[in-house]
Amino acid sequence: MRHCWLVDRGIVCRALIRALQELKQSVLGRLRCNAIVYFPPAETKTGGRRRIYGEKCRVSELLQQFPERLRRHEMKLRVWGEQRTVEV
Repeated sequence: MRHCWLVDRGIVCRALIRALQELKQSVLGRLRCNAIVYFPPAETKTGGRRRIYGEKCRVSELLQQFPERLRRHEMKLRVWGEQRTVEV
C-alpha cells in the first residue's frame, strides 16, 4: 500500500521528498508560484560525475513550457477518516 503525505508548503523540501521516496511514499503539497523546480538529470554518456540537477523551470511557467511532463489523474485519499477523490 502506498502512502501519500499531505503537507503545507512550508514543509515541502527536497530532503523530505527524498526521504519519503526511499520509503516508496509520496508527498502532496503546494509550492509558491515563484519556486524553481528541477527535473531529473539526463544520463551522461561521457562518464564522470553524475549530475544532480536537470532542466529547471518556475512553477508559474511549468504548464506552458512542459505540458507533456504533467499528467492529471485522480487519487482517492483518506483524510480524517473520510475517503475523498482529488485530482492531482
